[in-house]
Amino acid sequence: MEDYIRNTFPNNELIIPQLVDNIPINTSLVYILTYKNVPIIVGEGKKKRARVIFHNKDYYPEAHMKSITARLHIIYGNPEFLRRYIIVCNSREEAKVIQNKIHRERGGQGPCVSEEILVQLFNNIEVNSKEYLLLKLALLSQYDALADLFKWRRVNLIDDNTWGIISERLMLNEIQ
Repeated sequence: MEDYIRNTFPNNELIIPQLVDNIPINTSLVYILTYKNVPIIVGEGKKKRARVIFHNKDYYPEAHMKSITARLHIIYGNPEFLRRYIIVCNSREEAKVIQNKIHRERGGQGPCVSEEILVQLFNNIEVNSKEYLLLKLALLSQYDALADLFKWRRVNLIDDNTWGIISERLMLNEIQ
C-alpha cells in the first residue's frame, strides 16, 4: 500500500504514524488503515476523524462508523498485519478526490471486516441467538456500532447476560 500511495499521489506528503499524536492538526487528510495490505478503512477529514485508525482496546475515539472495523481487527487480527497511513492534502476537495480514487482502486469503503476476523468474533456464538443478532445488527450500523451497542444497553434492550457476552467479545469493559 505504501508504494501505491507514493506512486499514485507523489505530490502529497505521506505519514506513517506510530501514535495518534503523529497525526497533523488543522489540515485536510486521507487516513487509511490496512490489514494484510488491504484497506479496511479509508476516510477523509481532519485529525478528529483520522484518530479512528488508532482505535484499540483502551482508546475509543469519538463516534465513527468504522470504529468497530478498527476495533475488531485490533482485537482479533495479527498486529503485524495492521498498517496506518496519513496522506496530507491541500484542501478538503483534494482529500475527497484522493479518498474516492483509493476506494475505486483499492477498496476500504463500507463494511470491511475480514472473514477471518468474523469467524473469530462469532466463534461459539449460536446462530440466531440474541448475541449473534445484536452483533450482526451492530456490524450493519450506519452510525457507530459501538455507540449503538452502548445505547441499546442503556435503554435495556440488552440484558445483563447478553451484554456480558457481547462486551467480552468486543472488550468493551476496557473503555467504559
